Amino acid sequence: NGYGTIRKLSGRRTRPYAAFVNPRRIVNDENRTSHYHYDLLGTYSSRTLAMEALLDYRRNSYNIAESKLTFSEVYKRWSEMYFSLPKIAENTVHSYQTAYRNSAPLYGMVFREIRKPDMQRILDDGRGRSSAIQLTTLWHQMYIYAREYEIVAKDYTEFLETGHIEVTTPHTHRRLTPDEVKQLFQYAEKGIFPSVYAMLIGTGCRINELLGLKRENVHLDDGYIEIMAAKTKAGVRIVPIHKDVRKFFTAWMEDDSGSTYLIHGNRNNHVSYSNFRDNYLGRCKALLGIDFTPHDCRYTLASLMKECKVDEFARKKILGHAIPSIDVTNAVYTEMPISWFCDEMAKVQFF
Repeated sequence: NGYGTIRKLSGRRTRPYAAFVNPRRIVNDENRTSHYHYDLLGTYSSRTLAMEALLDYRRNSYNIAESKLTFSEVYKRWSEMYFSLPKIAENTVHSYQTAYRNSAPLYGMVFREIRKPDMQRILDDGRGRSSAIQLTTLWHQMYIYAREYEIVAKDYTEFLETGHIEVTTPHTHRRLTPDEVKQLFQYAEKGIFPSVYAMLIGTGCRINELLGLKRENVHLDDGYIEIMAAKTKAGVRIVPIHKDVRKFFTAWMEDDSGSTYLIHGNRNNHVSYSNFRDNYLGRCKALLGIDFTPHDCRYTLASLMKECKVDEFARKKILGHAIPSIDVTNAVYTEMPISWFCDEMAKVQFF
């Protein structure tokens, strides 16, 4: 009848029932005999499951060879295609990569056999709304690809429920306590990446400014760095390196790997914030038991500068804050040498 056939395989097996489809009659003219050849659809633990598979194939004809691909194999194919498209933002790529890492329970599952409960369990595992959206967006994109290439016939992401997942409360920036600052400086001694937090406190840089800092803009002998790429005009500036963190900048500069960037990955590549957050920040917070963000380091320096009576003009210029236009003297006419800014930064006492 064209549906295929089910056979029970010999021996002791956990999936003894084999479903076959696409019967084709093979004729041997010499022997005047013929037989049927089938494509193996799969093996199943019961005749009922084998019959359901035959019916599913009949309703939604698909590529049998492709239907055995796992979640990870489909992701690999999809990502190689999608990430090679022009104008794909780096943040978008990292967002999908993060969602894939959070999809670990699905890695070895046959993509075609994944159902709503498999994905819903991951969404309900204590995730915030933004993480849930990140996951469902990735899965939906993978299903679009899988349907186009006849790996599946149905997209189960349309049935996923995210409305009950609460929006995570935004982190309120705060000043780190003296003990927390001390902990971060002690942690900085453990390796080159742990030193980033002390470098943030000792310069007041935004995390993306520090991660985007190029080696050519680090001037150790003169004790300052140049921020050349910033989100505001005032952000492009000279930043003194506090004496307590100079050794950490020196360690990065002595890491002669050939990278353009001061802080770089194993392949000498630029480290994005999402990469840094996912691979280093969480580890630090867990080890030290401190709930903080990189911006809290900047907030802490700003508070210490005020407390240590750093000149207000120097404080704003170092942090990259705009000078109000109403303050004509400072906004237009004031220009001080780099050494003066370094002297002002030296007033800050961390411990």
